[in-house]
Amino acid sequence: MHFEAKFAPTSEDVITGYRMHSRQSNDVWKAYAIGAALLIVVFAVIAYLMRFFMIGLLGVGGAVGGLGGFLLGEIGVRKQAKQVTGEEVAYALSDEGVEFTSSTTHSRLPWSYFTKVRIDHRGVVLYTKDATYSYLPARAFSSERFPMEELGAFLATKIKKCLIRR
Repeated sequence: MHFEAKFAPTSEDVITGYRMHSRQSNDVWKAYAIGAALLIVVFAVIAYLMRFFMIGLLGVGGAVGGLGGFLLGEIGVRKQAKQVTGEEVAYALSDEGVEFTSSTTHSRLPWSYFTKVRIDHRGVVLYTKDATYSYLPARAFSSERFPMEELGAFLATKIKKCLIRR
């Protein structure tokens, strides 16, 4: 089998690839905001009932710290996303391995170089032995629709840890 993906990476691709890598949905910020608000409310109620103001501050501090950590990560990813050049890249996935081509680079990597793959409706994330990953968006594949099932079955024969989220 042979699959080809050709695309010009966008800043949105960088963000989506990071979210897939981190096992997050595209709406993860909503969960953090709701969690922080609930934490503040719960600790405020406890502080009121116990008449102990410090517990309320502890809840607010915890919520701000948790939300702040998430926001720092999000800011870092968005900063990295702004550095995307938009240069077209091509990936060819075949029985021999993965071939990567851009205007400045050409490399061919055997399947033994890859440790894990994650697939869902957004695309494919390939993990390497170097603890790096590559994101191939669903829109990059040359067929009319994203061949998630076929690609997942193919990659499951090549990489031991193949995670498919339907």
